[in-house]
Amino acid sequence: MARGVSVVAQFHEREAHRIHNTAVLIDPRGQIGARYRKMHLTTGEWENGIVPGSGPMVIDTVLGRLGMLICFDLHFPEAVRQTVLAGAEVIFGPTVGDRWPDRRDAVTRAHAVANGVYVVTSMVFHPSDIVDTEGRVIARAIEPNSVAVATVDLDYKATVEGRSQGPDNGTSPGSYWPARRTDLYGTGR
Repeated sequence: MARGVSVVAQFHEREAHRIHNTAVLIDPRGQIGARYRKMHLTTGEWENGIVPGSGPMVIDTVLGRLGMLICFDLHFPEAVRQTVLAGAEVIFGPTVGDRWPDRRDAVTRAHAVANGVYVVTSMVFHPSDIVDTEGRVIARAIEPNSVAVATVDLDYKATVEGRSQGPDNGTSPGSYWPARRTDLYGTGR
């Protein structure tokens, strides 16, 4: 790898008698810095013998605290929330394809807003996006084999968490996180 670039790559991985849908973070030295195995499998994956992973993955990097989810995982708010609770500042969501790209766009943007996290999606057959904590697409790669590039502010967390009260009476876009009622959710989180 050159120029300090890290890459998230997705593939099927065989481990003994099991097959996983896996994403890895390859660091600038070309080393695998993290491995994540998809938690939420589609019917087709189950039918083809894919085995689910066991939970969220977050890794500290020079780029910040990065989390990974794969494709269908992004349709589950619990998966995103658990990844953020584990410390992710940016969530990467590689996806091979999506029959409903408009739905995927809406879900991705909603996760970014509700969790105060950047979400980066990469798609094989549809645009790949970088979404900011306000749910805005700040970079989009439309053409096949193109790259989306954006500068992100990882100091946003204090701003997002501090907006729950003030002149707007807690209605600003980033006010959701501190207003959560974890005592009512059953898990305490």
